[in-house]
Amino acid sequence: MNKKRTIIWIEGLLLFSIQAAIFLFQIKSVPFHVDESQWISTSSVFEAVTHGDFTSSIWDLSFWNMTQPQLPRYIIGVGRWLGGEDGAALNTPWVWRENVANNEAKGRMPTPYMLWWSRMPMAVLAAAAFLLTFLLLKRFMGRALAYIWLILINFSSYYSTNLLRAMGEATLLVCIIGVLVIAFHLLRAADEKPNKIYLYILIFGIVSGLAESAKLNGASVLAAGVILLFVIAFRSTQSKTLKIRSGLISMFILAFSSQGIFELLNPFLWKSPLTYWLLMFYDRVHEMQLQQGIFPNFIIHGFFRHITVDSQRIFQTFASLHFTGALWVNLGLFLAGITFLIMKSVQYLRRQHNQPAALALLVVGGAAAIPSLFTPLDWERYYLLPAFFSTIAIAIGIWLLGSYGYGLIQRRLRVPNSKIALLLSKRG
Repeated sequence: MNKKRTIIWIEGLLLFSIQAAIFLFQIKSVPFHVDESQWISTSSVFEAVTHGDFTSSIWDLSFWNMTQPQLPRYIIGVGRWLGGEDGAALNTPWVWRENVANNEAKGRMPTPYMLWWSRMPMAVLAAAAFLLTFLLLKRFMGRALAYIWLILINFSSYYSTNLLRAMGEATLLVCIIGVLVIAFHLLRAADEKPNKIYLYILIFGIVSGLAESAKLNGASVLAAGVILLFVIAFRSTQSKTLKIRSGLISMFILAFSSQGIFELLNPFLWKSPLTYWLLMFYDRVHEMQLQQGIFPNFIIHGFFRHITVDSQRIFQTFASLHFTGALWVNLGLFLAGITFLIMKSVQYLRRQHNQPAALALLVVGGAAAIPSLFTPLDWERYYLLPAFFSTIAIAIGIWLLGSYGYGLIQRRLRVPNSKIALLLSKRG
């Protein structure tokens, strides 16, 4: 058992090191996005926190404090601090209304050195997200599926482009994958270690709060937590009264831990937690409405148009299998993978097996990815979560196809027992 665990650790460390090295090598080739200027500039909150300055005007009511939470800014701050860049070297935020030349002239473009070190921790977080996903898929259906997914996800430049920028995407992804892994262990604990279930709910809530602290849409994974609590109650053999009491305690732990960590990491909220929390969500909605007015060419009109655009982006434009006509190939593999996950989830709910990975993937993946499909703007980075979880389903589809093909070949090559008996009788 110890030898097996050692091999797992070595494999995981090796894969993480290789993936991190690949991402670090790719940092310079990722095109600069003007939003990086704003994220890097506002990472000055890192110095405010490390110096214990929680009364600074930096925490006052402002656009930057309302538009997104602080966790990615702290991480950017850690990166540039490791590179020896302090707050005095920061650029000022990019102004969309002005052209590139004016923004550069006014010090809004981060230096290449500042940009590299601000991106560096994002490369590490992205590698960690890939490793956690690999390990979960390996535990789900074995090493072959995990490697199919890993090769597939690295086959696309879409992920390196959007995860390596000094923005919030890598932080959000690693937190959501962390929620996915905790969801798996939560369901396992409900079956095998019921005395630890509240501990896992607490951890689930904390990591969910980190996802919300990465970007506001990370709060959607709390819906996954609620669904999982209902699943646990459904599978429980407790009396109805105990189920209700346990469910209420679990809901309280989930809400308290997630929102507690969200507020703890954002001193902006401390003055009036509920009021400022509501302001952040209202401001985000208002900002997206303004963006539609500024960028009318990117608006997606109507439900059916959403279906067309989402399908095109996820299964063609940003897909790992990218070629003419790939949309239908990817869609077919995706449907096969999703069907398999649904079947495994139903079997788990019926107690036909005790492997909850499929249900965790469906619930957490759905809660994280589905809201992004209704974004009003056709912007590349908004498809990150749907594309990521769709790639998992596509990898499962490829694995199913390969397993079926391998089984078919085995059956064709296998010599029937009757023929073996005949050959042995002749030899005798």
